[in-house]
Amino acid sequence: MVRNELGRVLFLQKRYADAVKEFQQTLSIDPEDLQAHYNLMLCYNGLGDDANANKHKARYLRFKADESAQAITGPYRQTHPEDNNERQAIHEHVSVALAPAPQKKLRHRRLPRRLRGMIA
Repeated sequence: MVRNELGRVLFLQKRYADAVKEFQQTLSIDPEDLQAHYNLMLCYNGLGDDANANKHKARYLRFKADESAQAITGPYRQTHPEDNNERQAIHEHVSVALAPAPQKKLRHRRLPRRLRGMIA
């Protein structure tokens, strides 16, 4: 996240090549980072590199949430919070205490007569 912010500041200063390095660092950690792809698209446009700009535009569009799908699934997700939780990229599962496993009852057997004297 810090790399994205630094890259954004460099982009606003029109230091596109430096900004590209920061956004590439972000992508080395999270190759699907939406903000980094979008900003790389803008930086490469600023550098006049249409091929790389289009490459990151395609990735941005690929990872961007489909807003029409959000409108369709929204009412269901509002009434089913468990399913909505699973849909989140980062979410938490509540731990549930498990019942203890049933204990196997041990049976004691007497040693055969020939072994009893050896152990004593």
